[in-house]
Amino acid sequence: MNKKEFAIQYNKNKDRWDKAFNFLKHEDLSALRVGTHELDSMNVFARVTENFTKNPEKVLFEVHRNYSDN
Repeated sequence: MNKKEFAIQYNKNKDRWDKAFNFLKHEDLSALRVGTHELDSMNVFARVTENFTKNPEKVLFEVHRNYSDN
């Protein structure tokens, strides 16, 4: 993360960032339903998704034996 760029963006949109940080600080994130949660119309929102991972014991590791950028 570029701290200088973040500081610039934070100060440009302080109210929006504060809403997002307040949401993260006070909301029970483990209890959120899948979907979009509007914090300030669609200016600030949280999108919750659900993904299913594969069982690591049943998949092969990805190996790159040929590198195209050499």
